[in-house]
Amino acid sequence: MSDEPKKTPEQRLADVKRKIRWIRYAAVAALLLVLGLYLIRFHSGLSDEVSDFGQAGDFVGGFLNPLFAMGALFALLYTIVLQVEEMQDMRTEFTKTVDAAKHQTFEATFFQMLRLHNDNIERITFEYTVARGVTGGIPQRAKRSNHGREAMRNYYEKLRESIDETVVFEDLDGKPEDRAKRSKALFQEFYTEHGLALGTYFITVHEIMSLVDSYEDASDSTKYARLFATQLTTPELMLIAYYCASTQRLSRALTRQVDMHSMLDMLDEHSYMRIIDLKHFDDSAFNLI
Repeated sequence: MSDEPKKTPEQRLADVKRKIRWIRYAAVAALLLVLGLYLIRFHSGLSDEVSDFGQAGDFVGGFLNPLFAMGALFALLYTIVLQVEEMQDMRTEFTKTVDAAKHQTFEATFFQMLRLHNDNIERITFEYTVARGVTGGIPQRAKRSNHGREAMRNYYEKLRESIDETVVFEDLDGKPEDRAKRSKALFQEFYTEHGLALGTYFITVHEIMSLVDSYEDASDSTKYARLFATQLTTPELMLIAYYCASTQRLSRALTRQVDMHSMLDMLDEHSYMRIIDLKHFDDSAFNLI
């Protein structure tokens, strides 16, 4: 393939005009050359006989007609080549336009889904009670609630405390497989209780990652996945990891997406060790390969 820069339409038009001009000059030169040769060779000048002019016309026509016909053929072929090149350029520009439109549509949808995801997080609520003292010998408690990412942190802390109490202390000497199985069972109990509040969150995460996977360019796909992952807090990543290890409907598909885009490599060492104990993810999820 040639490394020469592609010519602009203006440069091509100038090339065509220049070639047409040279063809015109060549045609006039050929005509004069043939007439000159005929006069010098056969008559050494102009003849006074009409028949000689007829013979001269036949000679010139017989000599130049094939040349002019060949020139016309070359001009036709050149025109066809130009038309093919123009069609290729139009196709290339059209493809670029379509690709740009696809990219713009993808980005608009991606960032719209990010906004939807953040809106969903803000609607997540974690309710708890706090002591308000004692009245008539009866302890009084008041309801409180957190929202958004603070609520996500509360949900993860509740799950972590449940796992620590049951797995870390009760099953400290158990096999890794047993600890993993018990952790998954505890998440299942946790999700049964709080799935109504958290279900939409995991669905939105899966839909965003599915949109990213649908992008044609693999490198850009990973770039957008990483962009999304940077917006997730450690409690969110931990909840996603436990969800993937569960038996929920989207867990298998979300696991594949987490593995593919190394979404867990942002975890700190302590959180990383907790997820490793699940024995669920490939090394690619932690960007270890």
